[in-house]
Amino acid sequence: MLLRRIRNMSISVQVNELRSQMEKYGMSAYLLTVNENSTTHITNQTFSIVNSKLECHLSRSAERNVRLHPKVSILWPAYEADGYSMIVDGYCSRSQDLLIIEPISAVLHRPSQKKIDDGRHREGNCVDVNSEEV
Repeated sequence: MLLRRIRNMSISVQVNELRSQMEKYGMSAYLLTVNENSTTHITNQTFSIVNSKLECHLSRSAERNVRLHPKVSILWPAYEADGYSMIVDGYCSRSQDLLIIEPISAVLHRPSQKKIDDGRHREGNCVDVNSEEV
């Protein structure tokens, strides 16, 4: 039985690697917050990274939502076909008109890809970035 290596579905990103990843993905990303009805609110924001924290403009919706639910996610779409999106989770605080996000986890992610070898389907798998296989 011949097995082909399948590209990884999820790859952990260390917080100290966010700056270099943002250089690849760009500064524009989607901020996902949760509102009072427990539904997701999504806005496109321009982010900067300062002292290992992400910063963006504080909108009225984001201000209201993070007061109730301070944990947010940020999504950078894949920048190439079949590429990885980057997702960062973090806790928010506010400084004047800025939203400050302290990252707690980050991952490069893409949908699993089924490959057919010897007539059977194989699913993608997850691997830690330290395995050096991207």
